[in-house]
Amino acid sequence: MKSMTMLAAIALLAAGCAAKETKTVTPTAAQATADAAQPQLDWNARLSGDVITLEVRDPAKHYRVEKVDLLGPAGVSVSAFELTRELVRDRTSGVGGSSVGVGVGGGGGSRSGVSLGVGLGFPLGGGGGKVLEYRRTLAKIRVPDRAAYRRDGGDWKIAMSLTDDAGEASVATVPAPRPPN
Repeated sequence: MKSMTMLAAIALLAAGCAAKETKTVTPTAAQATADAAQPQLDWNARLSGDVITLEVRDPAKHYRVEKVDLLGPAGVSVSAFELTRELVRDRTSGVGGSSVGVGVGGGGGSRSGVSLGVGLGFPLGGGGGKVLEYRRTLAKIRVPDRAAYRRDGGDWKIAMSLTDDAGEASVATVPAPRPPN
């Protein structure tokens, strides 16, 4: 019982250390007209320690994230130290099965020793399901001054410099995740 209480406390502490924001944003192009609908981006920003991780999903595969900056009060600007772009293909399960899967497991005890197992699963009746594709960008930004970030948490923003499929540049600005209290 004592170990379960300790595990619950650790889980609550870990959840409190990672502030998180999840929303949708529509970038504004410098040349966009009011009647032209722009595709939306889904984003998720979280703070862990002194690093903000921003995940941007583009379901329409319309934008390329060129640069990500953390913008703070008094003109502070910090560029992402890591920017990873990828095309993600997720297969949803449907009638007839899903994609190939691999699993690893282990177990042990004081008498039986330790055992390890590996499993492989694959569909017998074909792929079924639908493949979802989207562009995903992950950016990591180091908070330059944790005390200032904590003090002025609501004043920090994240700016994403984007290029669309037609080569037009735009910027999407979202709030930075709030630091834990």
